[in-house]
Amino acid sequence: MRTGRRVRRDQHTLLTIVASHPACPEDLADPVVARLVDHWQRRNLTYWQEWAERRGGHLHCAMLHPDEGRVHLHLYALPDGQAAGRAHTMHPGASARDFTIAESKARGHTAKLAVRLGHQAYRAAMRDCQTEYWQAVGAPSGLLRDGPRRRRVPRATFLAQQRALHAATMAEDAAGHALSRLDATEELRRQILQDLEAERLVIVERSASTAAASERVRIAHRAVHALYNQAREVNRVLADRHASLARRDDVIAEAKRQVDARADAATTLEKTVLRREQAVEQRSVALRRRELDLAKREAEFMALSKQGKNPGAGGLIRMSSSASELIHRQRPPGVSNAPCTGRDCG
Repeated sequence: MRTGRRVRRDQHTLLTIVASHPACPEDLADPVVARLVDHWQRRNLTYWQEWAERRGGHLHCAMLHPDEGRVHLHLYALPDGQAAGRAHTMHPGASARDFTIAESKARGHTAKLAVRLGHQAYRAAMRDCQTEYWQAVGAPSGLLRDGPRRRRVPRATFLAQQRALHAATMAEDAAGHALSRLDATEELRRQILQDLEAERLVIVERSASTAAASERVRIAHRAVHALYNQAREVNRVLADRHASLARRDDVIAEAKRQVDARADAATTLEKTVLRREQAVEQRSVALRRRELDLAKREAEFMALSKQGKNPGAGGLIRMSSSASELIHRQRPPGVSNAPCTGRDCG
């Protein structure tokens, strides 16, 4: 250990993982089965590398055993950091069991009950680990989660489900392989056309002098014709795909135009509302200014009245005209705006 102490004899220092595939060694002679096993192996390496990093360690070694009863993988991981030398910290069942026992004892449970709860947590954590592994590796590889006895289904039903899942996986793999072959065929077609064009030029130059060159030209033409038919089929498939993409682009463009039109309408409406709010605000400011001016003049008039001074009819008329103008703006239609000079004026 880093502290200088010896490692305990019962301490687990290495985490080992075994992943098994139902294929037998003799099945690997089939190229399809060999390709499926290779994909299964790659998924295992990717999954367990990420899993070990999530558990605080790293996957250091992986070995494939294709020479025993079933093809299987041995994987080895080590913990990092402060947990170095203690592999049980990476084990999902062991860590869940230790945590549950400590938590149960902290709650005041007896040691027997705490150990029982710890074993239950261990089994639950291992089931979750198996399910997560199946979802990430088993299902994409065409493998079922449980066997027929665990699921309590007839063996015939189980085999039918297994064959269906295997057929779906084979179909998906075949589709991917077909696309790869299509790309390879397209590249080969271009290369062959280039080679044939060069060969045709050479043959045309030599056709006047030798009969063998003429035979090679005829053979080349037949090959070009066969390739042309193949290329025409490939071009037809590509044209269908391009047409489908063009239709999708048209739909997306139309949706974008509608969104832009709605955005422009919303912007115009927002500007109109803003202009109306500004006009209302300006009118409110002018009204408040006139109210302040009227209040000021009324205060002056009241001050002169208290001092016994007569402000004069001119001043009163001028103030009344200002007030009348202010009232006129607020008077409803049809009401006269003439100044009041009678006895009933308020």
